Amino acid sequence: MALEKVDAKSSIVVHPFSIQMINSDHIRADLPTSSLWYGDCFHLLSAALDEYKDKLEELKQLVKEQGATPGEISEYLKKLPSADWNSANDPIAQSFVKAVAQLFPEQEEKLLFIKFLSDKNWWFKQQKQSSATQGKTLDRSDVYDSCLALACRVVVNNSAKLLNVIKAFKSSPALRTRFSELQKQEETMITATRSATEQVCAENVIYYGAPGVGKSHQIEQKCHDANSFKMVFHPDTQYSDFVGCLKPSMLKDTVSYAFRPGPFTRAIVRAYNEPDTHIYLVIEEINRAAAAAVFGEIFLLLDRDNTGAGKYAVTLSDPDLLQHFNTEAPSAIVNEKLRLPPNLSIYATMNSSDQAVMPLDTAFKRRWRFEYVAIDFSVSPAGEFIIPLSDTSEGIRISWANFAREINEALENSGIPEDRLLGPWFLSANELADEQSSLNALRGKVLLYLWDDVLRHGEQKVLFHSDIKNFGNLVSRLNSHQPIFNQKIEDKLKAKDSTIRLADNESNAELPTDGNAADQFPADDQSL
Repeated sequence: MALEKVDAKSSIVVHPFSIQMINSDHIRADLPTSSLWYGDCFHLLSAALDEYKDKLEELKQLVKEQGATPGEISEYLKKLPSADWNSANDPIAQSFVKAVAQLFPEQEEKLLFIKFLSDKNWWFKQQKQSSATQGKTLDRSDVYDSCLALACRVVVNNSAKLLNVIKAFKSSPALRTRFSELQKQEETMITATRSATEQVCAENVIYYGAPGVGKSHQIEQKCHDANSFKMVFHPDTQYSDFVGCLKPSMLKDTVSYAFRPGPFTRAIVRAYNEPDTHIYLVIEEINRAAAAAVFGEIFLLLDRDNTGAGKYAVTLSDPDLLQHFNTEAPSAIVNEKLRLPPNLSIYATMNSSDQAVMPLDTAFKRRWRFEYVAIDFSVSPAGEFIIPLSDTSEGIRISWANFAREINEALENSGIPEDRLLGPWFLSANELADEQSSLNALRGKVLLYLWDDVLRHGEQKVLFHSDIKNFGNLVSRLNSHQPIFNQKIEDKLKAKDSTIRLADNESNAELPTDGNAADQFPADDQSL
């Protein structure tokens, strides 16, 4: 079917394994359907580049109005991006400096656009810096296409059709929605059509680590809603919640009783009825309940043989549970005994820094494989905090990742266990979406966790200002823009390259007229 018209006379036609791009002469070019992934991943970059392209056109018009000729503007752009973009010896460069100041009243936007004009690494940062990969200059109309191609890590000369796919995704919300639906359908189809001869080796795994390191995300990469059953353990979780029990229900005016299966029972029934599908039982926060008691008699089932099947069978003491299996999945019961099938994996998460944890006994733990999830800020939500300092009324801006790294290092140096440190996903992208959201997250989540949980035994001076006596005092000082961290922490935060003094960010100072403009803004600025 034709998913997107490129123009009035050409179209894109998607087949199961290729994409046909047909021009007005009915001549086609074929791309693999993997190009759709590029479209889905890079359409936002394409849209951002269009915005910069429009801004550059506005800039050229402003310079032209100052008296520059098209030829002079073109010659100037042939040198960009260049650190010498604002050369005091070039009148056209000075015209651009004035035009940039006029076009970008916001300091942050202005600094990013200066990077666009001055820093050649902004769009091919991952490329080798050899003479063959120096990139195009800003006078070239295809510089934006080259940026997209290099971001996709494909050969530029062969990328024209791929770029059309990306631009189709950019211009068509319907196409993006349809592709998202196709992804979900594909996952379901792959699961449903798995070969019966394929070896499925189920396992019991507990993912553990500091808060916010992405334990649940690790599990989500292995399963999805169509093939998993999920529950959260809490202090009141019981065997009947996990396995099931007889419960009353109303049938018109009569009270009747029926067995209500829990997630464990439902997962086993599904696994036995669909032996070619790998089924997952996911338990969040497994150590927030008395796990051995919740598993009860089925505790023994967790032992597995080398195929992933249960090593031992258990005689079920609950006649209602036994009847449920005999009715819903007869193959699960042999001689009134239940055994785990080889296509049912059990995944769990555990945060050992939680104050409400229940200890896991050795007999229970040895039936699981433990997988540690390390703290890794190479992938974390974007966003920043405004931190008040003692030597300036404005404070600094610092990214969430750099802030958490410095806090973690200070805690580690003070002997705080690793499982109490801040993970990259301790805060979500929504909690860092804007300045007010970031302030609320810092005040009501990060600082509260550090004060009440991590440093609750009188160790608050490891991080915080010595004048702060309680959490209320800490919040009051933050709200009134008074320093909240001790001098050692302040020095560490100020030393980060990603910090920007608010005084600089809010100033109306003229743009620099000499020097390397790339040094005028932080090295960790977000890419375009």
